[in-house]
Amino acid sequence: MTSKTLNRSGMLLILSGILLALGMIFHPGMAAPDYAATPAWAPVHMLLGFSALFGLAGLAGLFGVMNVNLRFLGKAAFGLALLANVLLTGLMFFVEASILPVLARDAAYQPLASLNGPLMTGALGTAIGITMVIAAAGYLLLAWYLVDSRMISVANGILFIGAPLLVFSPPLSFGFGVIGGLLLGAGIAWLGISIRVGLAHRSLESTLRVQDECLAHLGHA
Repeated sequence: MTSKTLNRSGMLLILSGILLALGMIFHPGMAAPDYAATPAWAPVHMLLGFSALFGLAGLAGLFGVMNVNLRFLGKAAFGLALLANVLLTGLMFFVEASILPVLARDAAYQPLASLNGPLMTGALGTAIGITMVIAAAGYLLLAWYLVDSRMISVANGILFIGAPLLVFSPPLSFGFGVIGGLLLGAGIAWLGISIRVGLAHRSLESTLRVQDECLAHLGHA
C-alpha cells in the first residue's frame, strides 16, 4: 500500500510540475487592461489549477508516508505547501479561469478586473497576495527540509527558488514569473521523479522500513 501511495504521489507531482511549466510558457502578458480577455487566459489558468490540484494530492500522499518521522519544521513545511495548493486550486479554477475572463470581456465591468481596479486593490487582491506569500514560503521551506533530510539533491532543491520569482510577478516583471514557473515546475517534477525511481531519499526509506516493521509486528500479534 505504501509503495502504491508513493508511486501515485510521484506521478501526480510530475504532472503538477509539467502543467505548471506549460501554463507559464503560454501565460499571456498582463500589461493590457483587458489581459484576462485573451483567448489563452482561461485555458492557461485551468492548467495551473490542475497543477495545484495534482500538487496537493501528490504532497498529501508523500506527507502521509513521511509523517511518522517528520520533525516540526517538516510538518510546518508540508502544512504550508498543502495549504498553498488548496488556496491556489480555488483561485485558479474559480477566480482566474472563470470570473476574471467574464469581467474582462464586458466593457462595462472591465475596470473591475484591471490590476488597478477595486478587486485587485481590495480584499481579493489582498487574499491573492497572502496566498502567494504562503506558496513561496511553503515551497522554499519544503525544499530546504527535503534537502536537509537527504530526500532530494541540492540541485533539485535550488530549483524551488523559482517559487518567489513566480508568485511575486507582479510586482516583479512578467519575465521573472515565467522563469520562476519553469524553475519551480522542474523542481516539483524532479521531486516526483526522485520518488518514483528511488533517488536520494534515505529518510524516506527509513520511514518505509519502520512502517513495514510495524505492520509485520501487528500481523504477528
